[in-house]
Amino acid sequence: MTIENLSSTPANNTVQVQQKKIDYPEGLKPTLIKKVWRVVFDVLSVVILPLFAMRLVLKYAIVSSSIPFGIMAKPKLLAKYRKDLLERPGAERITIKTCDNVKLDGVFIKGNKHPDKAIVLCSAGTNYYEKERSRIDLFLESGCSVLVFNPRSVGKSDFRLFIREEELGFDVYSAAQYLVQEKGIAVESQVLWGSCMGASRMLVGAEMLQRNYPIKSLNIVHERSFSLLWHQLAHYTGKILGRIIAIFARCFGFDLNGVKGMRNIHGKKLIITHRKDEKVLPPAQMLTALKGKQSIGYERIDLEKRNTVIEKKYRKPCHEATKHLFAYKNEIFQNFAEMLNLPES
Repeated sequence: MTIENLSSTPANNTVQVQQKKIDYPEGLKPTLIKKVWRVVFDVLSVVILPLFAMRLVLKYAIVSSSIPFGIMAKPKLLAKYRKDLLERPGAERITIKTCDNVKLDGVFIKGNKHPDKAIVLCSAGTNYYEKERSRIDLFLESGCSVLVFNPRSVGKSDFRLFIREEELGFDVYSAAQYLVQEKGIAVESQVLWGSCMGASRMLVGAEMLQRNYPIKSLNIVHERSFSLLWHQLAHYTGKILGRIIAIFARCFGFDLNGVKGMRNIHGKKLIITHRKDEKVLPPAQMLTALKGKQSIGYERIDLEKRNTVIEKKYRKPCHEATKHLFAYKNEIFQNFAEMLNLPES
């Protein structure tokens, strides 16, 4: 596998470095029959218009809703944000080749206090990592390293016409394995942080990671996201139509069962929620689904509408949902310390 390391200091020089191959998660390497079927189904999806439309809608609704309507219309602005991010000390631009040979664009920033600990950020569906600079700066204050990346079909990552849930998991899984193999950061020394739709992708990838490290404890943060896909759809389309759409989504490779992910992942789990969230209403929130399930241990932070005026150094732009995190910086860092066994400062 080849990883491109794009240093922030040389003038855009690309250094080709031979890297170890990232293997498929345990038990998930596709068979020849499965590969052939996927090719046939993709061809049929191009030929049959309703099938094509459904898969494309699912892709943009679940994976990368920012592409047709968002900042991609301003690539110069994205480049500006990326350049600003790479000016942080210890920052390097990387390209991760996933287990299924897709190249993901990302940035790794070495921590100034705990470089052997890392936070992997899975951004919301409407965000590129280039727009997450405020959140990245917050994470860097913990002293840990930070890895951010765009999933397939987003930003400078490889484009794919159709995407399946499993492939989104491959992106997160491969990012975590990249840290293990290339930066020497063990899985138990990582925190997988998913925001909104990124939390659903994170849980899929974390389940895959757990397959490879069954006795290891993983650390995950589930921020302001839904528990089940149909629960989220129900508040936009109604319960009946929401279930129907969720069934269709499952036929096309999307299940997004967050509760199953929380159950199958062993380790420390933090759920960040907001009772007045306008995008993920309380009935669809993860905490609601986990109510009464004591066997799934987790910590929680309940955000409230307070102290949304943030310090000047964080005003980048900053997404409204991100602003609430700054009021809870101490609680977040305390959870990082417990998850990663950080020494007391």
